[in-house]
Order: sequence, then structure tokens, then C-alpha cells
Amino acid sequence: MFSFSTVNLALNGNAFSSGVGAEGVASRGADGGTNQDYYEENSCFHGMGTGANQWWAVDLGKNQPVSTVRIYNRVDNDFCT
Repeated sequence: MFSFSTVNLALNGNAFSSGVGAEGVASRGADGGTNQDYYEENSCFHGMGTGANQWWAVDLGKNQPVSTVRIYNRVDNDFCT
């Protein structure tokens, strides 16, 4: 039986992506920031390209049970909503 907590397992983990746009490096997706304005705190990952083959991943360091994934989408531009 697993014991679940509300710890951010991805916090500051090594993050990787299929591409980066506008200097929004993959590590920003695991920095714990939840501000959805890309330009306000520079805390948003920004992928590059379109299509089904885009991805982002973070290394949790070891196998971990995950019960919830929270994604905060950018909202500072019309094309981001």
C-alpha cells in the first residue's frame, strides 16, 4: 500500500524537452513556480514546434508513486489559452 503526500516530487529535478522556444528552458517546468505570465517571472517552460511529437519530462530521481500532476498553462498571450 502506498502512502501519498502533497510533496512536489519534480521540484528542481532534471527536466528535458523535445525543443525549446523563446528561451523557456525545460527546467522552468520543474522550478515550482506557478505564475502563468511568461514575462513576469520567467517561470514558464516554452516548447518549440507543433504536433503530436512534442514532449517534456522530469527525472524524479527514483521510481515514485504519482497521484496528481498539476500543469499551469501560460495565459499571457491569446495563443496560449
